[in-house]
Amino acid sequence: MRITKKEVEHLAVLARLKLKNEETKKYQKQISEILDYVSKLQKVSTVGVQPCTGGTELENVLREDEAKEPDKETREKLLAAAPQRVGSLIKTKGVFN
Repeated sequence: MRITKKEVEHLAVLARLKLKNEETKKYQKQISEILDYVSKLQKVSTVGVQPCTGGTELENVLREDEAKEPDKETREKLLAAAPQRVGSLIKTKGVFN
């Protein structure tokens, strides 16, 4: 299926792209080739082929997220790594001015 230069320019406007003349010609050729391939795929017989609803039967294997207090040793290691701290809190730059 041959796509026209005007159709490529229209697609570029929809995609908010500014194309040079040589890019328009390049994309005209590439889009035409893609449409030709899709046309070939449409002719393939799919009689007896079950619809595919997904690639795998995998399920989420992650654990539930549970909040828990870190042990004292871990907490001290984290606080020791902080560039600045105030007591048992990490001091950061203000978010709101």
